[in-house]
Amino acid sequence: MTALPIIVAIPARNEADHIGACLAALAQQPSAAAHIAGVVVFANNCTDDTAAVAASSAAQVPFPLQVIVADLPPPRAHIGHARRGAADAAFDCLMAAGLGDAIIAGTDADSRVAPDWLAALTAAFAADVDAVCGAIDLDGSVTPALASVRAAEAAYAETTARCAAYLDPLAHDPWPNHIWCWGANLSVRARALAAVGGSPLVELAEDRALHAALIRHGARVRHSESVRVLTSARVDGRAPGGFADLIASYSADPKALADYWLEPAELTWARASQRGTSRRDWNGRTGFGGGFGAHWATHEAMTPALAPRRVALTDLPGEMALLEKWLSA
Repeated sequence: MTALPIIVAIPARNEADHIGACLAALAQQPSAAAHIAGVVVFANNCTDDTAAVAASSAAQVPFPLQVIVADLPPPRAHIGHARRGAADAAFDCLMAAGLGDAIIAGTDADSRVAPDWLAALTAAFAADVDAVCGAIDLDGSVTPALASVRAAEAAYAETTARCAAYLDPLAHDPWPNHIWCWGANLSVRARALAAVGGSPLVELAEDRALHAALIRHGARVRHSESVRVLTSARVDGRAPGGFADLIASYSADPKALADYWLEPAELTWARASQRGTSRRDWNGRTGFGGGFGAHWATHEAMTPALAPRRVALTDLPGEMALLEKWLSA
């Protein structure tokens, strides 16, 4: 597949201290001028100088930069509408540039793409996938306790991904891969994003909702370890119930639950095993709007035993031992 142009969509709320570094990291990508067709900063409900700081970068970046100032009313002043506003503006850039298709790359204003992010993203899409879920690393001061928790989560997530690769292998998403989907590092081909109705208008976890919609519509989603972004380790996030609140709970609650993507071993194994068996038995049409993805989503929703369940941080070592044992067997 010919490399598609990339339009970066960044929702920003009171990020005057971070947006400059975010844009600089994009500008410093090798071949940024050739491959980044535009960057949109959707400055919503800001009470600081986010928009002005972003606009001041226009002369220093090698791509068109558009800063949109929006005042979302209270019912819509949440990450779902902010992410949608940024993505819709990226669509407008695509149309204005006369592009037939493009990659809409989402990131956050408090994040910085890695030095090889653009090259890794282009390589991931070269496999003719519809979306790429990259990985994140925490940026800034991290306490030893938080580092320990994140290491335990990463180890369990890696084992979870290995189970899926064994029980339900996918040609477009081969091991080594991961299980995560973060709004700070989620890129979707424009036609795929349009096919699922755009970025979901949900108050929380819009990234997980978009991931689910893409899978349900049969999109080819690659979970790449190579496409990386540094994101803030702060615990005073802009989205209540979001990532900042999650990592804050790790220090405040000794019985805290692990990340939403992690489930107990028995459910992890059962979900991947049943999905793999069902996929192999599936004889229907594949592609957007139908096929196996829609079939499996319906099956999961109607199967109480597959209802999502989170796992406690303290249980991760024992649960991982079970997965390792089953993999070895």
